Amino acid sequence: YNPISQNVYYVNSFSSFDLGTWCGWSDNAVPSSSARCLDMRRLIVAHGLEGSPEGEKVRAYRAAGLTVHAPDGRGESLAVRVAQLRGLVREHPGSILVGSSYGGLAATALVHELGDEHGLHVLVLLAPALQWREPPVDDPAALMVPETLSATVFHGERDSVVPIAVSRALVARCPHVRLVATDDGHRLTATLPEIVEHLLAHVR
Repeated sequence: YNPISQNVYYVNSFSSFDLGTWCGWSDNAVPSSSARCLDMRRLIVAHGLEGSPEGEKVRAYRAAGLTVHAPDGRGESLAVRVAQLRGLVREHPGSILVGSSYGGLAATALVHELGDEHGLHVLVLLAPALQWREPPVDDPAALMVPETLSATVFHGERDSVVPIAVSRALVARCPHVRLVATDDGHRLTATLPEIVEHLLAHVR
């Protein structure tokens, strides 16, 4: 197995319940703060197994004017990657979470764990490696995306690394998740402009 890898809204008057509803948290899960900044232009990006936090996709997102937090997951286990994302999601509520290949597995594992308390604006998965078993994922076929989270999967029909069937299976068990099947391979190089446009559509 070898996966290849400013619209700012300041919320000062919401009650914790209102903020929890906005971010997808329960009342007692909202971090205590009198003011929170929900930045819809902010991406939290989980790169692929052979990718990097300065890879082609991250550079394209930044060139489009998006703020990107991309933890360095090179050489890290899936558990560590999930922990990295968890910290950033809690630190930056209302962000868009983007996961590519092995990073897509980490992103899906995290939202499965958090459930309706995900605190995210949107989830975008790029050829997620949902066939891979590694703690904390014992059964990737059981991973779910919360219904309260808007989610889209981009997957190439010609992907020879992660079969598109795993993304089709995710959509089958989570019908609210949208699948965009493209004429592309695992790296989704030809699809990158469409991915960037999709991300920008969620911050306008």
